[in-house]
Amino acid sequence: MRNGLGFLLLGFAGLTLSTASCGSDEATGGTSTCKTVGQSYNVVDSQAQGSCCEGLSNACNLTESTDPVTGITVSNGTCTCRDGGGFLGGGTGGTGGSGTGGSTAGKGGAGGTGGSGGSGGVAAFGRACTNDASCGDPALTCLTNTGLGDGGPAGGLCTQACTGDTQCLELAVDSYCVPFTDTESYCLQGCLTGELNAPKCQQRPEVACTLIGLIPNGAACTSSDDCASGELCSSQTPRQCGSIVTGCVPNCGGDFDCGAGQFCNYGTGFCSDTEPEGLPIGAPCTPPVEDDDVDPCQGFCMASDDARTEGVCTAFCTFNSALSGCGWDGLSPDPAAGCLYSTILSQGDLGENDVMICGMLCDCNADCALSGERCVDEQGIIETLFGRAGYCRPLDVDETEDDTFSMCPPGSSGSGGTGGTGGTDNGGQGGA
Repeated sequence: MRNGLGFLLLGFAGLTLSTASCGSDEATGGTSTCKTVGQSYNVVDSQAQGSCCEGLSNACNLTESTDPVTGITVSNGTCTCRDGGGFLGGGTGGTGGSGTGGSTAGKGGAGGTGGSGGSGGVAAFGRACTNDASCGDPALTCLTNTGLGDGGPAGGLCTQACTGDTQCLELAVDSYCVPFTDTESYCLQGCLTGELNAPKCQQRPEVACTLIGLIPNGAACTSSDDCASGELCSSQTPRQCGSIVTGCVPNCGGDFDCGAGQFCNYGTGFCSDTEPEGLPIGAPCTPPVEDDDVDPCQGFCMASDDARTEGVCTAFCTFNSALSGCGWDGLSPDPAAGCLYSTILSQGDLGENDVMICGMLCDCNADCALSGERCVDEQGIIETLFGRAGYCRPLDVDETEDDTFSMCPPGSSGSGGTGGTGGTDNGGQGGA
């Protein structure tokens, strides 16, 4: 089933996310029965009801409300216990979504256990930077776009090196210690997808609120299809289902986000001094079937059918007001791809800085890489936003070839190398 495009005016509501702890500063409603990793407990009127996490850190989603008579502010919501690492990392799936097209991809969940981050913490945490001084706080260091050896986060990142979540919680009430390389971990702000949870991620277009790990629940699984809604199957052994944790992850939108001589690595989200290997966004590909199969794309191969026999190379992008991403800076004419598909993380409730998936743009059917896709538009939205006639996707059951852009405009050509009317056969992706 196809959803409408998620390009909406963004409204913001006041949602306060906090971290509670089991200790002398918070009532526990009587005898405390401490929870283990992955278990949750309720907080009602700022009281942890009967249980809490002892010796563990917490991920809480609390909403503040103020009594208009007494003026007393209380918090209500749910907390989940986590260990020093915060979660089981490396969940499988979660890359898919249902957006404007009918493409098939992995199963995700509705929202995560992360928080907005930064509330009551270090204000510059997560901001762009060029050096430590630009972060303006001794607790922060600037991880530049060259800070990881072969590159780093686009625009730099005010953060802190870490070995566990406890260090990061000193920067924000909800934050996580996340591996950036095999040997280096840094603090990231937590976040929640959805319009009501904005603003988030310092409103940076090169940062996305996306999956960073899982809190396991002990239920065995072989794939995410075995898990409940809002859960994924971990890639670690023994494999088990877990609730999604979301955070503000560096996610370059194109080479334009990076320094001179650098490239945007769509697979890692970092800028790289080395040009990434693999097929570019928009190229036909064969989707991996097994967990250890190598993905042929610079980003990832999104299957176009349930049998996973063919697909198209795409990448994650960040929903932002400039609509930049997928190799497009938001200004140049004739973008080849656009940030089109909402992931299951934000399905039905898209907010600024939520992770999305790139889709191929087109001016005629010949621009589409897959034989089963056609160039279509819905109510002129694509032309208004991106200046292209449409985007590539399979036809719906109630659509015919008459609903597509079958004729290429003069001077254009299709991705398959078939010249458009009056155009030349240069094999481009709808070039001018």
